[in-house]
Amino acid sequence: MTTTKPRLYLHLGTHKTGTTALQSFSVANRDALWQQGCCYPTFAPVAQGPRDGHHALAHAFSAQPKEVTPEQATAIIGHWYRQACEHRVTLVVSAEAIYRHVLGSGSFWERRRYYLEALRTALADFEVIPVVVFRRPDDYLRSLYQEAVANLSKPRQMPAFADYVAKPPPGVHYSANAELVESVFGSLRVLLYEDLTASPGSLGEAFYAALGYSLSGHTPTSNVRVSLSPEETLLKNAFNGQLASRAESDAFIRGLRTPRMQDILRTAYPTPPYSLWPDTPTRQAFLDSRADDLAQLRQRYFPERDTLFEASIARLSTHPVPMPSPELLDRVKSCVPAHHES
Repeated sequence: MTTTKPRLYLHLGTHKTGTTALQSFSVANRDALWQQGCCYPTFAPVAQGPRDGHHALAHAFSAQPKEVTPEQATAIIGHWYRQACEHRVTLVVSAEAIYRHVLGSGSFWERRRYYLEALRTALADFEVIPVVVFRRPDDYLRSLYQEAVANLSKPRQMPAFADYVAKPPPGVHYSANAELVESVFGSLRVLLYEDLTASPGSLGEAFYAALGYSLSGHTPTSNVRVSLSPEETLLKNAFNGQLASRAESDAFIRGLRTPRMQDILRTAYPTPPYSLWPDTPTRQAFLDSRADDLAQLRQRYFPERDTLFEASIARLSTHPVPMPSPELLDRVKSCVPAHHES
């Protein structure tokens, strides 16, 4: 007798595609999902959390477990399995950290495979359907850089954005990442951020609609992290070498966003909007470098489409953000004192 495994949608990112808002939406609509046979699970009774996303579970199978040990993660998954079987529900698990974690030694792609295989083994009792959301790569890279500048937890400056673009992280290789996930799990759903945000209603509604669940008119969420502006990004990075911890980093951002500091920024940067991209040719060159990758992604997962993303870059600001002057840096230092003096 063949027993059908319970289904688990594994939302693995990518970063900067509304994941925080989606996870908050999932928590807010947990009861509505349950009524449709879908469970957005917690870690109870094994461990506390998750607050919104299932990041601790993703970390547990990496080289650096956080909050939840591998043994606890195995127990949590076992509880999920029993819950899914008893109530005949489909699970949705969301953690964008899955998209970046590695394990073991070897090349980046070998270590990615080791991590994904460890996760697949842990979830072997489920029919796992990975789900990944991609966005236009120039917007993804810019937003990823801003997030990295914002979230540094030890004294270290990020390279200038132009240097970051010249050596982008492996996450921009959409097709290779997608095909690796599919090769490990045997399936993959690919969604596009621009499709989800263009749909009526919220991103959360659009995401669940793609999985076959209707949450139209249900509880919205306002838990959307506001990215640093280009101006704030340059200033934050200028002081990152003096910020000793994530707490100091967060305090510095709060200081940047006080009314007084925002008035100073408006005076220093009087012609918004600004862009981290230095000019249109640089941005276009980056997009051109991703053309073959996007073509492979389209042919494999969206064969009915002529293109995945809007081709025009007319939205690019004509104002590359200038580097902060010494005078501005001095004013920031006097107005935002929550940084470590090295």
